[in-house]
Amino acid sequence: MYIDIFSTGIRLGDYNVKNTTDCVDTTGITECSDPLEEFGIEKVIIHPKFVHNYSKNENDIALIRLDRTVTYTDYIRPICLPLHGTKLAEVGDTLLMTGWGNKDDNKPLAEIKKKVQSKLISDEECTNFQLYGRYLTKDHFCTKDIEQNNDFSCKGDTGGPVMYSSNLQWHQEGVISFSASGCGTVNPNVHTK
Repeated sequence: MYIDIFSTGIRLGDYNVKNTTDCVDTTGITECSDPLEEFGIEKVIIHPKFVHNYSKNENDIALIRLDRTVTYTDYIRPICLPLHGTKLAEVGDTLLMTGWGNKDDNKPLAEIKKKVQSKLISDEECTNFQLYGRYLTKDHFCTKDIEQNNDFSCKGDTGGPVMYSSNLQWHQEGVISFSASGCGTVNPNVHTK
């Protein structure tokens, strides 16, 4: 979920942005989600050490307080944050990113939420790529999209979750920060821890 200073609301439970209710047909049975929920933004709490500097992208993370309480459903659930002792992803592990960014460099924004598998790479491997004037800090980590994906990380996915499953429990390891360049498997994605 990308939030910028122009955002006016938050939408939960969405999958296809063209529909208010999403349905799938599996083996002749149609199952539909609950209608999406829209919330206002009560407050945006920016990281106290955030510095708006293109080259650093340091501490580029914030919390958003919604204007009312969320009621959880089968389609709206929070993701866990890793507790002390939770196994975090290691170099070579597969993480999952989601978003509605561009489908490709020259294509429009996705209408259906993308699921992108990406491998965690080392900081050393990441810095071997041209980061176009940006650099990594201790609060970043990098992934590279897996070639077998149907979708790839691209412009517009910034702010989306970077998730990892350990012992059948998903948790969020970071937030998409920026891409070294373009979409697809050539360049790495950089994430804020």
